[in-house]
Amino acid sequence: MVYNLLMQTRDEVADNIGAIQQNIADIQQNNAVIQQNNAVMQQNIADIQQNNAVMQQNFATINAEMQQNFAAINAALQQLLGNHN
Repeated sequence: MVYNLLMQTRDEVADNIGAIQQNIADIQQNNAVIQQNNAVMQQNIADIQQNNAVMQQNFATINAEMQQNFAAINAALQQLLGNHN
């Protein structure tokens, strides 16, 4: 009876060791996926930062062009009004 319990315990320990090894393999795989996702996210962040820089430049360009356009419109209106203001 003791022998049977020992053999059953040995089998259960072996099963648990197998399950733990599988869990370790799963964790390692998950870590690899997480690392890949982190790399993709870092690239995405870099792309977003680059896009933000481009948009800021675009807005600065648009702002400058609008100011020039409004200055030209204002000058034309002043000329049409004969600078009576």
